[in-house]
Amino acid sequence: MATEPIKVLIVDDDPAMLRLLAKWLEAEGYQVLRAGDGRMAMELIEAEHPRLLVTDWEMPPLNGLELCRWVRSQNFGHYLYTIFLTVRTESADMLKGLEAGADDFLKKPIDRNELLARIRAGSRVMELEQRLSLLANTDGMTGLATRRVLFEDLRREWSRSERYHTPLSCVMIDIDYFKRVNDNYGHLAGDEVLRQLGQLLGTAVRNSDFIGRFGGEELLRCAAGNHRTTSRVMGRADAKPDHGAAGIGQRREAGHHRELRRRPAPRRYVVA
Repeated sequence: MATEPIKVLIVDDDPAMLRLLAKWLEAEGYQVLRAGDGRMAMELIEAEHPRLLVTDWEMPPLNGLELCRWVRSQNFGHYLYTIFLTVRTESADMLKGLEAGADDFLKKPIDRNELLARIRAGSRVMELEQRLSLLANTDGMTGLATRRVLFEDLRREWSRSERYHTPLSCVMIDIDYFKRVNDNYGHLAGDEVLRQLGQLLGTAVRNSDFIGRFGGEELLRCAAGNHRTTSRVMGRADAKPDHGAAGIGQRREAGHHRELRRRPAPRRYVVA
């Protein structure tokens, strides 16, 4: 099974430099995103979730140092490996960059081979981080996000929803009579139901959505969009008999992520 190309964001206010660096990295199979300033980079980081950031130091109106500090202040759910492009070589400047959160430096003018070597080194770090994160953040039974990760994602998306005034919908999914499955067929059968449910729902969501195990036989799925969008994504289960229920809630105005506005009656879906 082919792995997805590593996503790299390049930030530089020089269009010629952006084109050159993108050409070198794309030729090596990386998926390259480009930003002409720090503000644009912030938007791309939030929307596209790159794994590596290569940024110039000197940029108006938001320089690389400020961008790096912003990156380290965020909770993206994964680490963003950051490389500074700079003509600065003084130890004091290197210390500033490291304290801001930089992982590596690349001096200008850029040498192609050195750039690729440092990108490969960063990629190895990210691959290790991804494997460790997967073990720590994945529920062993369903293969979905753990409760802790689920609430971290919800807080982050709630803040984004408030900032950009976009709706956020959530579906609480519960298996009907799950205790009877365990009592009549044994806990191994109950475990298999949870595994299959996790596989079904994990493949039914969009890349922009997130889903995790809330607790026991309860799962929570959240999506940017209204409840109609949520219902369409869940619709693949509508064609079968009911074995569970899903209540849909939506954030439409300022509030807390624990105060989702619930629809009057839950809609029923197949979940087993």
